[in-house]
Amino acid sequence: NCLSLLPEGISQLRNLTILDVTKNKLERFPNNFSQLISLSDLHASENCIEVLPDDFGCLKNLAQLKLDLNHLVVIPDSIGECYLLTEVFLFENMLESVPPSIFNIPNLEMLNLDRNHLMDLPSSVGKCKSLHVLSIRENELMFLPDEIGNLSGLKVLDVCGNRITHLPLSISNLQLDAFWIAGNQLQPLISLQQIPDPENPDQKVLTCQYLPQRPYSSELDLVDNSDMDSDGGFTQRGRLNSGTRLTVAFEPGTVMPDDIGGKLVRFPTPFRKELKNKHKKPKLDARPRTTVFKKGSMDDLTINTIVNSNSNEVPINNDMSSEENSTNHNKLTVENEERRDGWKGTQPSPLLKAHGMNNISEAFANGSQQSEDESVEQNHLPSKTKLQTIEVTV
Repeated sequence: NCLSLLPEGISQLRNLTILDVTKNKLERFPNNFSQLISLSDLHASENCIEVLPDDFGCLKNLAQLKLDLNHLVVIPDSIGECYLLTEVFLFENMLESVPPSIFNIPNLEMLNLDRNHLMDLPSSVGKCKSLHVLSIRENELMFLPDEIGNLSGLKVLDVCGNRITHLPLSISNLQLDAFWIAGNQLQPLISLQQIPDPENPDQKVLTCQYLPQRPYSSELDLVDNSDMDSDGGFTQRGRLNSGTRLTVAFEPGTVMPDDIGGKLVRFPTPFRKELKNKHKKPKLDARPRTTVFKKGSMDDLTINTIVNSNSNEVPINNDMSSEENSTNHNKLTVENEERRDGWKGTQPSPLLKAHGMNNISEAFANGSQQSEDESVEQNHLPSKTKLQTIEVTV
């Protein structure tokens, strides 16, 4: 929805147990909000909430608190009075510190403070004996307090994406199931080595192959208008939240070209048919074409094209008279009939007679045994079998 403010009368719902206002544009809670004494679950993620009521601790029955993806800068100390809290989600806000009282909650089992601006953790962190999961990924922590080793119930600790150089020796007392130090860590648990403290050689600290840490350089920092100063720069890193107006800031003195005019120029998109016609290739004629070269001098060379080379039709020469063309037609017709008869085996063709064979089967049998020296020269053939034309098929 697009709610920017809850009605004041909501505080009169004394029996309300669950309130879910996720994905709105709330900037604050109404006055007397803490009078919802029966409230056990408050889900207000993805809003624009900047502060919480000072008397927030009056919500004595609150067990689950989800305020992630907001603009929170500070958490009131009264949150430590919510003794029934078991899960607190405060990731992706703008917190630079957390109140020490939050670790006085006796039943707190999960605390998520990922992607804030935390510089350190209070020493009271060791008082929360029931804490099972502590996630402080992608903050600005330089070290962890020694009291963190007193979290006897801690099973998962995530400190990826900070600036930690070494770990306190007390961490070796924890019975962790997963200890995440780097994003590229292959196993949930890694071996730690003891080394002298660089600042105090008399003490020991822990280190590993993933230390010292380096903050993620590939992180996309998005900012809202409130993060800009008077010079057009950015004062601090912001987060992309629901209902936040984003802006693009250029360096001071940047001159934009006048021809753009703040508008995008759209060019027509070519359709597939237009692209296909643009690169259309010419079609090739798949029919075999035979070119006939007549015997004679180059000056008298006549070229005729025959569509089907297997056809019995005789090409007509326009330079010859009708009687000469008719004579050639009869002559070729007789030769074609003789050639077919030779293949059928009725009578041997002149070419087979010249080699002393009666049919084509004898030609294949003798041809496999004939050597190169026994090849027949062209002048041994009868005169009527000499080639009169040359046919080239392309």
